Amino acid sequence: MEVNMRNCHSLPYLFSSATAITLDKLAVLDVSCCNNLRSVIAMEEEKGNTIETLKFRHLSTLKLGDLEKLISFRSANCASDGLHPLFDEKLAFPKLEELHIEGVQQEELWNDKILVESFRRRKILEVKQCPNLINVIPSFMWERLLDCVESLTIEKCSRLRYLIAMSMAKSLGQLQYLDLGGCGEMQYIVAREEEKLEEAADRIVIPQLVTLYLHDMPKLRSFCQGKQISEWPSLKEFTIEDCKAVEVILGDVSCRKLEDNVSTQQPLLLIEKVGFPSMESMKISQMDNVEKIWLDELASNAFSKLETLIVESCEKLPCIFASNTILRSFQNLKKLTVTNCSSLEVVFQVQEFNFGEAYSTSTFQLRELVLSCLPKMKHLWSGLPQGALTFGCLRHSSASECESVKSLFPSSVAKSMTRLENLEVSYCGLEEIVAEEDGEVGTSAYDPFFPRLTALTLLELPELRSFHRNSHTSTWPLLKQLAVASCGKIRLFSSPCEIQSSQGTDTSENQPALFSVEKGNDNGNRQMHQLVEQFLKLKPAKFTGKGDPEAAPRWIEDLEKAFEVLGCTDEEKVTLAAY
Repeated sequence: MEVNMRNCHSLPYLFSSATAITLDKLAVLDVSCCNNLRSVIAMEEEKGNTIETLKFRHLSTLKLGDLEKLISFRSANCASDGLHPLFDEKLAFPKLEELHIEGVQQEELWNDKILVESFRRRKILEVKQCPNLINVIPSFMWERLLDCVESLTIEKCSRLRYLIAMSMAKSLGQLQYLDLGGCGEMQYIVAREEEKLEEAADRIVIPQLVTLYLHDMPKLRSFCQGKQISEWPSLKEFTIEDCKAVEVILGDVSCRKLEDNVSTQQPLLLIEKVGFPSMESMKISQMDNVEKIWLDELASNAFSKLETLIVESCEKLPCIFASNTILRSFQNLKKLTVTNCSSLEVVFQVQEFNFGEAYSTSTFQLRELVLSCLPKMKHLWSGLPQGALTFGCLRHSSASECESVKSLFPSSVAKSMTRLENLEVSYCGLEEIVAEEDGEVGTSAYDPFFPRLTALTLLELPELRSFHRNSHTSTWPLLKQLAVASCGKIRLFSSPCEIQSSQGTDTSENQPALFSVEKGNDNGNRQMHQLVEQFLKLKPAKFTGKGDPEAAPRWIEDLEKAFEVLGCTDEEKVTLAAY
């Protein structure tokens, strides 16, 4: 049996005690938005009679929401003034698995004499918008609640200072999902008892936790108070958002590196020997205090399964990866998104790089790279030797509003990106897409970049002159979508002979173009047919000179030169000009 009550504003209570004892088969009870409800059950107590315990033998789900005048679950507990616990010793819920409480005014949820059999099977506990609540799980409820709860959500309970005490953290053995947010006074999730504050580090292990979501807690400093070594063997998804007072959220807070140098910048995730062997997804957002995410040296398996990393709105963060951690610990990263980090200068920064033989060439599994709103970013890669990293799995890459960057990819990295299908670049200060590296052997005019590219978008790039200053042929046989707008300095067509005849000059007319054609008997004829065929595949193709009135005439002139170089017939000129 299921009972749902909503917007019944005239009801002071839901059931009389006589009715309540007949609800033996009730499985789901959902009561919400009843503005004048003071109790769920009104006890009809006669003088001298003892109130018997009400047992809801089959109730598995209980939801109480937006009941601002609710005093207690049953009215006999409301004889005196003041706030009362929501549940008392005269109630029993032996099979309750889900409890959802939202928008009530109680300071405590449980009476300290509550029956042992109540709430022992609860798997899901959700408490939201309870502004007076000072304790969600008091000490007398620890064992009966924590031993069985699998999902715990606490949101907008502004008086909570912590969730549980350190001595009971070991009881979280079944917890799989933890969502904490909007608790303005919470400093620690697991707090130490006062008499143990100076003791040795505790080891915290939450063996079954899969998802951890921490958000909107301005005073949160760490997951655990004091010295602790935490282990997360099953954690797959971790999100921390808008917790600006955090120092170290997870890890070994007794780390020797910090003990040796207290001035060392503490990373958000302080792990040295123990990592997150099951972590698959991580999001770090609106963490303006974070200057470092992890230590420069990590165990090789610290993030061995991490596939998705999102970093956004971290105003003080100068880089994402440093040292050789990128080689040893993030080999399986498949999606990287970095946005709105105003101080970030480089994504992959390596200092004093020392390659062992095993890491002479390291292949990242990265498939999607998204960079946006990074005004100070000058490089994606810094300090990497040529050929040290390859990105042969990358399929999609986009960069937007990165005003300081002059190029996206070092040529050695670009050559490895043989599976790139979609490239989008907009509102950046780019001069070239692919940069020549120091000591690089001259790149051939026919060296291919991105041979599997199917979609190319170049928008609002006023300084863009070429893909690569020494490469004059773009080999994109699979290109289907092309959009170029407000890129006034780049040319559409050129021939290698033009570039060779004007070496030593630096004008827009002499820059390598997107498409290159070369005059010469059979070869010229073949190029012409390839060019026509390629343009026929472009659906849609868009070229605009918005922002640069000279761009469109220059592109038309390039097209006319291409006709001349290829020896096009009038019919072929019409075919090309149409695109």
